[in-house]
Amino acid sequence: MFWYKLGAGLRCIGGILLCTLIYSFAWGIGNSPFPFEKEKEYYLYSPSSQAQITSSIDAYDLFFLKGESAKITTGESVDEVLSRYGAEIIFTEKFDEAGGISYYCYSPKLKQPIFLDGKFVNLHVVVKRDGIVLGSPIVFGGY
Repeated sequence: MFWYKLGAGLRCIGGILLCTLIYSFAWGIGNSPFPFEKEKEYYLYSPSSQAQITSSIDAYDLFFLKGESAKITTGESVDEVLSRYGAEIIFTEKFDEAGGISYYCYSPKLKQPIFLDGKFVNLHVVVKRDGIVLGSPIVFGGY
């Protein structure tokens, strides 16, 4: 009887440890770089323009998550966003006559940098007339 209860207890503890490990792994790979923004797009399978872009994901998709973008709805300025992430601007690019600017940055607080134009980039800040869009590693699709 003692050995049976000991074995059952060890199996229970092992199950709890296994569940904790799986949850920790899923949380680690799915931890959002933009946790407070509501309008998001997720990039699955590739951190490039060939990624599958979707607006909602499930737990299975966390294993294939390669990046995301979010529209800022809080009215923050570019300087506030850069200071929140501790980001350094690597280079900028104007993309239309209306004053749209892309800031390609590197932040030590974010993961998964890509090599772009000879530099590591993991935060893309797009400033348009109607708001700011953040992307990690960069924004794909239309912005």
